[in-house]
Amino acid sequence: MSADADLALPPFEGKPMTLARLEFDFERHVRLFARFVPVGPATRMLDVGCGSGWFPVLCRRHGLDCRGIEVRPYMVEYARDLGRRLGAEADIVCGDAQTMDLGREAYDVVMATSVFEHLPAWPRVVRSAFRALRPGGLLYIFASNKFSLASGEYALPLYGWLPRAWRRRIRVRRDPGILKWGGFDWNQFTFPELRAALRRAGFERVLDPVDLHDPDRLGLPRWWKVAILRFLRRFRPLRDAALLFAEGTQFVCIKGRSAGGREGPCTSA
Repeated sequence: MSADADLALPPFEGKPMTLARLEFDFERHVRLFARFVPVGPATRMLDVGCGSGWFPVLCRRHGLDCRGIEVRPYMVEYARDLGRRLGAEADIVCGDAQTMDLGREAYDVVMATSVFEHLPAWPRVVRSAFRALRPGGLLYIFASNKFSLASGEYALPLYGWLPRAWRRRIRVRRDPGILKWGGFDWNQFTFPELRAALRRAGFERVLDPVDLHDPDRLGLPRWWKVAILRFLRRFRPLRDAALLFAEGTQFVCIKGRSAGGREGPCTSA
């Protein structure tokens, strides 16, 4: 980590930002991606709904190539200012991923973190991301989980459990402009729902946190670690039960090397 890792940055939407935290999150994401695709200067990445732009900016800072797309102009300006402050101005454009052409076989990695819950046409973006990936490429998603006990969208216990109309009424009452600036969560996902949509899009492997978990980090005796993961991986209903109250839905999806631009049914890992 760099010597100026404790550098304080301008708050983002009222939340404190430090370079140390951004570096930590950056390294965590890159380590995950590198388990499935080579990550280096030649790797092309796309951050859909990049928000503050922290990931494309940190990529530029570390010699990696990542483009960012963000629909809200004030976030694009924040991202560009962040890049200037860190001496690493990234390629960040203002646009709506629901209507943009993301390209065809242009990227090795596409990521969408806390994005799909805000997109009415999210299945269209999944299909567009699939086309934009090169064979063998990776799509990373972190989105809302309907049954999470505490939601990152709104500080109300069991908020995601509420019907959309109730959530909309609560949010509009507090912020009348939320539907215009794109902050409302149109979608609250479940693992089975999102997994099925990703499989329909054509991904060869669809990996959830149970698939991604390293047994050495379970904090239990090793034979328990392996036994628990094998059990959960073998029995889908128990896997979904274990993930039911997770903070969010998380998936790593791999496009088959022979897929080319084709979309259609496939199997999960």
